[in-house]
Amino acid sequence: MQIRTNIDGHRATIYLTGRLTVQAAPDLSAALEGLDECVKDLVIDLTENEYIASAGLRVLVTADKMMSVRKGSLHLAHPNDEVMDILEMTGLSDVFAIER
Repeated sequence: MQIRTNIDGHRATIYLTGRLTVQAAPDLSAALEGLDECVKDLVIDLTENEYIASAGLRVLVTADKMMSVRKGSLHLAHPNDEVMDILEMTGLSDVFAIER
């Protein structure tokens, strides 16, 4: 999986390409931990993400909690149908702000 981060002021966008598996989840965690404290608006762009495993879902939940502590927000952008199905089956589609 490839992770690319773009920071613009208080907004960060993390672009995920490939599969967010148990092997790739620590890389996303590291990218999130590396975000400056001034980031209040986080977008995780899933346009090129093919799949999210349970370990990846845990990282997304952690990211949501991190942004809540910062009094910010997390948005998941453009999940494909398979990823959206996973979010819906786990009930996380009701937790996350999702931009289709």
